[in-house]
Amino acid sequence: MMDKLKTALVLLIIGAVSGLLIYGTNELTKDGIIAIRQEREQSYYMDIFSLDAASEITFDKITLSNGLDEEVILYDTTGNLIGYIYKGTDNNNYGQVTTLVGIKTNGEIASVVISSTTNTATFVKNIETNYLSPFAGQDTESITFDAKTGATYTYGSVSKIVTLASEYFIQNRGVSGE
Repeated sequence: MMDKLKTALVLLIIGAVSGLLIYGTNELTKDGIIAIRQEREQSYYMDIFSLDAASEITFDKITLSNGLDEEVILYDTTGNLIGYIYKGTDNNNYGQVTTLVGIKTNGEIASVVISSTTNTATFVKNIETNYLSPFAGQDTESITFDAKTGATYTYGSVSKIVTLASEYFIQNRGVSGE
């Protein structure tokens, strides 16, 4: 009986120490992880509008509640409007897909990027390689989608976010972007 109690006590102490170490590590690295995520997302902003690494941008973020997470309004350093990026997250049968949709001030889609996902990597790679680039150059008022992609859930999530972003842009920013 005492042996079992000693074993239980040792396991309890090991569990408590392990839990405290994990908690401490999380607290120590939390700010760094957040900063890295923000840097990565900002590099997506540059890629979406084909800006070189030397370009400097500023931006404002607006939290949305229409199925999109946020609108990012991009400016160059002189305050000229570059365009808009809409961030949306959709849940499907394979997990989450977070997509960024860049729209130029004239209503043309600049680019679409999957910024994070828990969907099957091979399906996501197929979508990224073959099905995101056709969005670039399309007008927000007449978007066309591919019917067969081989990754229906992932592409469905991306399509939903592109549609929501386009509708929001048309209703709130208009073709002139103002």
